[in-house]
Amino acid sequence: MRHLRSIVLLVTVAAIAIPTTIVPSVASAQRVTVRRDRDGMNLRVQRGRAPNRDVTLAVGVLHDQLTDDYAPMAALRAGWRIRTWLRSELGVSYALADAAGAAADGDHAHLASTVVGMQAVLPWPMVEPYAGAAVGLTGRFEEGDGRNTVRPTIQFPVGLRVPINPRLGLQAEVRWRFDEQRSGASAVNREHTVGLHFGF
Repeated sequence: MRHLRSIVLLVTVAAIAIPTTIVPSVASAQRVTVRRDRDGMNLRVQRGRAPNRDVTLAVGVLHDQLTDDYAPMAALRAGWRIRTWLRSELGVSYALADAAGAAADGDHAHLASTVVGMQAVLPWPMVEPYAGAAVGLTGRFEEGDGRNTVRPTIQFPVGLRVPINPRLGLQAEVRWRFDEQRSGASAVNREHTVGLHFGF
């Protein structure tokens, strides 16, 4: 019976150790403790703490409802983990789109936004799905006639973070942006981004 316990213990340790060697983030997120008591050996796995702060640099495209076109964009976002399942966000983004009705002369519209928000996170070891809401300001600065506006925005991000190691990960996100226009109506713009996620 004691030999059977030792075999079960070795198989359990191998089952935990092999995936952690393949995925370093799991190795850092788990700690294996083996203790011997009077009945035999006990195995305990403890999760480590994730970094409290992070920065994400992402690139992708923004679907601009005003021109019904896709514009290249980049975003820089910082986060603070308040709980294991709750994260705050501060972010800026920039996109270079075509100005409305500017197909002939090639004028562009510079779209910039800055937001603060909260995200609900599922802190799984291999992947972290999240969804959230953010509010802020978005500006549309058009070349040519200089029709510039700065209006409120409400954004709803949904995405996945995949840790590579404790300090680095990949992120893919879709973000719905309700950007207020000059007329007061909301344009439903949509971001599609992928990026690198740095924890510290």
